[in-house]
Amino acid sequence: MILILNAIENSDAVAGFNKDMTYICGKFQIHFAIRHIKENISSGISGRFSHLIISGSELRASVIGPWDDKLKWILSEFIQNKKPILGIC
Repeated sequence: MILILNAIENSDAVAGFNKDMTYICGKFQIHFAIRHIKENISSGISGRFSHLIISGSELRASVIGPWDDKLKWILSEFIQNKKPILGIC
């Protein structure tokens, strides 16, 4: 199952991204779960998912954001477990 991590801040854009990803995954019969970066995400997350897709967002890499630590933690979980990661900018 693929974890799709939505990091978008704008609520209309969040809904649009979720709708698009649901359509794409459904079309190709891909098992997935969409979570927003603001949601409570428990440890061991990489054990439940085979791949990670991270959306782009309004945030910039040059500016420290409120979700940076959580994002680093999620990325490290997938990297340590040698799971594929795709970041969409």
